[in-house]
Amino acid sequence: MPHLASFRDFLKTGNLGPLTPALDLRATSDVLGPPGDWAYISNEDVFPLYWMYEGGLGCRLEINFEPSPPHAMQWFQIDGAEGLRQDVHVFGDQLALAMDGFHGRSRPSELLSSRVRENETVLLQFDPKDMMLVVSAGTVQIIFEMDSGDEDIPDAERRAMLADAFGTNRCFAEIERHYRMPGLYAFPRREAAPWPERPGQLSCAGDRYLASLEGEAPSPAFLSEPGISTT
Repeated sequence: MPHLASFRDFLKTGNLGPLTPALDLRATSDVLGPPGDWAYISNEDVFPLYWMYEGGLGCRLEINFEPSPPHAMQWFQIDGAEGLRQDVHVFGDQLALAMDGFHGRSRPSELLSSRVRENETVLLQFDPKDMMLVVSAGTVQIIFEMDSGDEDIPDAERRAMLADAFGTNRCFAEIERHYRMPGLYAFPRREAAPWPERPGQLSCAGDRYLASLEGEAPSPAFLSEPGISTT
């Protein structure tokens, strides 16, 4: 019988049931069994260190291992997470994921409003150039991208407006309906999780983000808090 994991628990802990980023290759095999597919990361690898377990509807559990023994896990991800549209998804033969009312088109504010994590510890990073939004909570990262098939994707002028609105007022709420969730990541250490800083990237704590969508203007101190970029 497959192990049953909880999506809510994943958001809180970074674990999918018994699958944790702290496992090495052998321990992962003991939990999930052999992968349905795999890939070699480099020509020097003796055996494949990138494992994949199909989940259906375009989503797949992917695991990347270190090249040196005991091949600790670097991270795992659910690729194509926008395909998480059923109540339960099965990855391979040994892991089932209960979505707990969430789905692959859940908006960032919906995840934050669930209060799975303390939102003051959640970091949102927004890149106005490509409209990417990354939500980092502990060892978990959730990637949001604009739906390329959406005819209402903002033009350059509106992108600038949304950059000004991010974390400061409810205008940014309009963009949420255009987002899709291409990837969910879990890392073995918190320090490995934050998305690399990019020029022009904006940052905002989760509680501030929610407050801005509700029309509550953040205090002036918000714009000068350590770690918050406004340029």
